[in-house]
Amino acid sequence: MALIRVALEGIRCFREPVIVNLSQRDLLIQGPNGSGKTTFLEAIYTTMRGRSFRTGHLNRMISDGRKSFESRIDFSSKNEKHASIRFLFDGSRRKTELEMNTATTTHSDISRRFPFVYLNRDIVDIVSGEPARKRGVLDWVAFHVERDHVSNLRNFRKAYIQWKECVRLSMPGEESWWRQAANAAEAIEISRSQAFSSLIPTLDQNVIKLFPGRSIVFAYSAGFDAKVDYKKIRETILKGTRLFSSPQLSSFMIRVDGTSDTRGHLSRGQQKRLAVGIMWAAMDAVSNMTGKDVHVLFDDFPSDLDPASRKEVFDFITGGRHQLILTSQENGLVGREDLGECSTWNVP
Repeated sequence: MALIRVALEGIRCFREPVIVNLSQRDLLIQGPNGSGKTTFLEAIYTTMRGRSFRTGHLNRMISDGRKSFESRIDFSSKNEKHASIRFLFDGSRRKTELEMNTATTTHSDISRRFPFVYLNRDIVDIVSGEPARKRGVLDWVAFHVERDHVSNLRNFRKAYIQWKECVRLSMPGEESWWRQAANAAEAIEISRSQAFSSLIPTLDQNVIKLFPGRSIVFAYSAGFDAKVDYKKIRETILKGTRLFSSPQLSSFMIRVDGTSDTRGHLSRGQQKRLAVGIMWAAMDAVSNMTGKDVHVLFDDFPSDLDPASRKEVFDFITGGRHQLILTSQENGLVGREDLGECSTWNVP
C-alpha cells in the first residue's frame, strides 16, 4: 500500500495543522536546519510504531502551549482497502489512542501490516560500525518474516541472565535455564541465517551497480553452536571469562578487495553507498517473502556523498518498489527533470 497523505498537528514546530499530499509515490523534503524535516519523519514513525527515534518521552514531542498532538496517515492501493491510521497522544493523561479505519488497533498489528524503516546518516554504521549494527539488519529482516524472532531474542537474554546467576551462586535450576537459552539461541541463528541467505542474491546485484569493478564479499558466521558441550560453556562463567557460544557473537562480515578493513578501503561516502546497497537488499528480501513493500524514511540522505554520488544514489533508491520520504538541506539537489516519480515539498 502507498502512503498518500500525512496530516499532523501539535508536534514540535508544527503547532498548527499541516497536511501533505503525495502527488507522486516518493517525496523529497527540502529545507534549512530547524525547519521541521526530521520532525515530519518523526511524526510518521511515531504514528506507525508508537515510539519516537529521537526521544523516549512522547510528551517532549508536544508543541509549546499544547497539551496533545495528533497525526493521521492515509494509505491507498489498487488491490486493497484504503487504510487510514490515526494516532493521538494526550500529554496531560499520558494516554495514547491508535485507530485504523476508526477501529482501535495496536502498533504490533500495524508493524506486521506496514513494514517501516528509519534511516539517517548513521546508516554507514552498517558497514563500519559494531557487529551488533550489522546483526541488526538481519534481525530486522527476520522480524518481518519470522514472527517469533523478537520473542526469541528477548527469551534468550532473560534465560541467559538467569542461567548465569544460577551458575555463579550455585542455585538450582541452572540446566533448565540453559536449555531455554539454548533453544532460543538456536532459533535465533536459524532465522538470522535464513535472513542472510534471502538478501545475498539482491545484495550482490546492488554491489555490481554501486561498486562496478570492486570485489565485495559477504559472509555470515553463527555465534551459537548447539553442539558445544554444556560443561565447557559452564566453565567459562565460573572462570569469569567471556561466553564463547552465543547469538550475541554472531557476525555479518564484509570483505572489500580481500580484506575486512572496510574503513581503510572505503571512504565514508563509499561506506554509505555500500550501506544503502545492504539495506535495500534487506528491504527487497522482506518484500519478496511477505509481499509487502517497505516504507522508507531517509533523513539527510545526501550527507557524506559527493554531487555525482548523490545523483547515482538518488536514482538507485527512487522509483522502485519501496516508497521513500527523503529529506535534504539543499535545494536543487537534483534537477527537476531528474525527479522522476518523486514529488518535492519545500518546508517553510
